[in-house]
Amino acid sequence: MLKNKIEIVICTEKGYLESMSQLLVASLREFGGDFKDIPIFSYQPRKQFKIYQETIAFFEENNVEYVDLELNKDFCHYPLANKILACAHREKNTNAEILIFLDSDVFFFNEPKAFADFGDADVILRPVDIKNIGAENSDDPNAVYWESLYKLLGVKNRRTVLTTVSNERIWEYYQGGHIVTLTKNHFCRTWQENFIQVMNAEIIPTQGIAFIEQSVLAATVSQMELNVKKFVKEYNYPLHMENEIKNRNYIVDNFNDWVTVHYHDVFRSKIAHSIIETINQTEKGRRLRDLIHQFNLIQPKAKKGT
Repeated sequence: MLKNKIEIVICTEKGYLESMSQLLVASLREFGGDFKDIPIFSYQPRKQFKIYQETIAFFEENNVEYVDLELNKDFCHYPLANKILACAHREKNTNAEILIFLDSDVFFFNEPKAFADFGDADVILRPVDIKNIGAENSDDPNAVYWESLYKLLGVKNRRTVLTTVSNERIWEYYQGGHIVTLTKNHFCRTWQENFIQVMNAEIIPTQGIAFIEQSVLAATVSQMELNVKKFVKEYNYPLHMENEIKNRNYIVDNFNDWVTVHYHDVFRSKIAHSIIETINQTEKGRRLRDLIHQFNLIQPKAKKGT
């Protein structure tokens, strides 16, 4: 049974993230088909960001196990470390065959069959949307960072991917919002070990620490020489960038085909209401609209320092 084979890990902390996690959970339970009842573990890895009791009650009502463990003590200044530490902890303690990490700013709209369809792959991922800190070759200004990563971690081969939005060929670099892995490979624990090494070595991109989590994810895939299956276009769909997609293999023409959508801050942006108008066209879309409103996703973006 899928329920015993697959687990999902998310991270939830106080604030808007609580609304996002609730939408993720509710949309999976509503639209997930045969996957709708798979176990979800919501981690709170930093003690100073306790979620509200109402959120805990929601998790209990929807069969989400709330894991209140202070896993992120050493990197509490870096919230993106939460996912690495949570995934490694769950991988160590699970009996499931497949472990999935999802960013909280994700919702489901169709059954995610690809979550269990590995073929001969070790991990299922989506290349990054845009190059950002990625490197095209050794002459790229960002190559110094990647070559430092590769040297530290013993990466032998420089594999490449095409970015899904900007359509650029770069060294292997994946989006960290959807990670589907076989637990037998110990990928998450290796990712954690590598992350700690990189942080201790103070290997940092010139743009800052924001994408260390995601770049070390990719470098770990390269280090382990894992066979990667790439998500098709309907998964981890970048709603915030859908009008910028140059890679035609990743254009979704009809919103009814969405499986999982990575929406980032789109519901706190100027285009939120146009998205609602689009999904309002179908009964299923209206149900999604109701969930978006139920969990108060549409609201002004908080200003820094508030």
